[in-house]
Amino acid sequence: MQPRYPIFTSNKESFVYFDQKPEFKEAYNRDLVNYYIEPFTFENLEEFETESIRFRGFFNSGGIFPDNIDQPLEIMPDYSLGFKKTNTTRRISCLSGKRKVFLMKLQLIYPD
Repeated sequence: MQPRYPIFTSNKESFVYFDQKPEFKEAYNRDLVNYYIEPFTFENLEEFETESIRFRGFFNSGGIFPDNIDQPLEIMPDYSLGFKKTNTTRRISCLSGKRKVFLMKLQLIYPD
């Protein structure tokens, strides 16, 4: 299939950080809490729809959860970047193993 121009390509990994607000800088250290985005390409930017934005990658929780959360990052209803993850009823460790919780739904959004 031929590429559809105009095209934007990111050849390197990108990151989303959650420490923009001063009150989040200490809690969400960007070296520990971030979303890793794989290299990506957007084609046909003249007919681009915001709802189609999805970045493949994973969320590094900085020890809040034991594993990286492999979930696409997408545009939320308020036009922030975030993701929603629905889980089974299995218990997971959180807070460096100090607690076990039933995580039914995790939603990461950027607060106003």
